[in-house]
This record gives sequence, C-alpha cells and structure tokens, in this order.
Amino acid sequence: MASNLKTKDKTIADLQKELQQLKKRNDKLVSENTDLMKIKSDYENMSEMFGQFSVQFMESRGLSPTCKICHEIYDTNLHFQATLKCGHTFGENCIRDSLQSNGRCPVCNKRANASDINRVY
Repeated sequence: MASNLKTKDKTIADLQKELQQLKKRNDKLVSENTDLMKIKSDYENMSEMFGQFSVQFMESRGLSPTCKICHEIYDTNLHFQATLKCGHTFGENCIRDSLQSNGRCPVCNKRANASDINRVY
C-alpha cells in the first residue's frame, strides 16, 4: 500500500511539473501572439497611410488613382498602373485582358495592342 502511495505521489508531482511547463509555454505563445498582432496592426496602419498618401499625391497632380476598367486603386504590388499610347491609364492586367478581347482603348476607342502598354513607375 505504501508503494502505491509513493507511485501516486510521484505521478502527481510529474503531472504538476508538466503543468507548470505547459503554463510557461502557453504564456510564451500568448506573448508571441500579442507581438505578432501588434506588428500586423502597424503594417495595416502603414499600408493605409501609404495608400491615402498615394491617392492624395496623384489627385493633386490631376491623375486618377483608380483603374478605369475595374475602378480599383493602383498599387505597386498587384495592380500596376499602365498607359497606352493614347495616354489613358488602366491597371496593367485589366488593359491586357481588354485588349485581348477587342484591341481598342476602352476610353477613346483607338486601336491598341499589348505592345502599346507601358507600365507607369
């Protein structure tokens, strides 16, 4: 009987030790998650500020900050601004798709093809 009690005490002690280790690990993960959420929030705030600056900058120079086909704001990651020889601007992928369908500028209807597309940097 005393042997069983020693075994149970040892098992309880082992479980308590494991519980403490798990609590420490959980605290560390919670802290890491908090740090990552702060980084994400900072990134989103900076992205929003940059986007607002870009729109304001373009509008102050009489430029359209949005694609005339899909009406999305241009960016430097996925929706590059591109122009045709006629001077009209669009999202690069939008104008490529449009030219494949009809071979004309969607604004002025002048003939155009993919080689007329120039990315605006």
